[in-house]
Amino acid sequence: MTHFHSRVLSWLLTAALLLPLVLMLPSGARAADDWVEEDHFPRVTYVATEELPLYHAVPGAALSFTRQSVTIRQGIGYDLKSLLVSETGTDEVRWQTSDPGVVSVDRSGVVSGVTVGSAWVTALLGDVQALIYVYVDANSLVKQEEFPYYIKVNKSTNSITVYAKDVAGEYTVPLRTFRCSTGKNTPNGLQKIRNHNAWNGLYGDYEGLWSSWIVSFFLFHSVPYYHRTHDSLNVKYYNEFGTTCSGGCVRLQALNAKWIYDNCPVGTQVEFYYDEENPGPLGLQEAIRLPEGLKWDPTDPLEENPWLFGGVPEIHDAPSELHVALGGEEPDFLAGVTGTDTLGNDISGSVRVKTDLDLNAPGRYLAVYSLTDASYKTVYAYCTIYVEG
Repeated sequence: MTHFHSRVLSWLLTAALLLPLVLMLPSGARAADDWVEEDHFPRVTYVATEELPLYHAVPGAALSFTRQSVTIRQGIGYDLKSLLVSETGTDEVRWQTSDPGVVSVDRSGVVSGVTVGSAWVTALLGDVQALIYVYVDANSLVKQEEFPYYIKVNKSTNSITVYAKDVAGEYTVPLRTFRCSTGKNTPNGLQKIRNHNAWNGLYGDYEGLWSSWIVSFFLFHSVPYYHRTHDSLNVKYYNEFGTTCSGGCVRLQALNAKWIYDNCPVGTQVEFYYDEENPGPLGLQEAIRLPEGLKWDPTDPLEENPWLFGGVPEIHDAPSELHVALGGEEPDFLAGVTGTDTLGNDISGSVRVKTDLDLNAPGRYLAVYSLTDASYKTVYAYCTIYVEG
């Protein structure tokens, strides 16, 4: 882009909402995405098909999948047990999915493709787990709604809720929530998706992956990249994710931008609104900070992404057993416990713990530690607690 074009586009951004609607984003034009603000960065929340139960331990149960990923068709089931190896059998394995809106999994380990996309599926057996990445491809035999979804963008909380239709054909069923970054120039009111591009130029000579054009020069797209390559992510911009920091476009994590790109056809309605008190019926997905260095979006489903198959997060030094006095004080479960992400970075502050401990009743209880990293992988550790006295 020439300096002249940049200056012209800068003027156009100021008057963007006064421009008439056009049918296609002009070839070579740059979408609005040019300034940033600071804010906080808590961790991403893991989404499961059911609340994590308190598991009993299975001693010596090694668990692994025979492959790192599998591709299934939308609407078609696949038995993941056929890929699972365990020294003690697989009958007691429990299953979870990181995104039930894309991949569902039943109690026997059969996954089904709900919509085009990808998700992690976790097999849990006692205190060990194994993860496999499941891709869902389109199935031409599945009848598609013309406009299956309605998108609402809350500019106050930088969150998106995707609604599906109820039995009456109204968009009342909240299906998915995405954290996003809007900007001061992000449009208002009711708009619609007008075009899709795998890559689209952004203002400031950046590139947006899996972009969906909304109105004027404003898009849904990934956090900006320096080049049209998946390994050139602007990490600084990624670490401002979840704040009002764009030039007017709606920034998303790569996986969520791809979901809109894949599943929301041209004509899908997009409503922009303000509500500081309520991010949406599915709550607020938390943002996350990335370490400097590796320039990959950790949610990018491309198989070359080192976040996907570089390893798994690890919880270190979690106690396996604690003894507390009846009526005593609750132990500090996180004392000395640390955690690392898939790439070995310290994310100890993201370790979480839940327990059914009752200090007023003697007995045996369980604390479940969990750690989710930027690639949505979640691992667990377990501690048995004895209340005595």
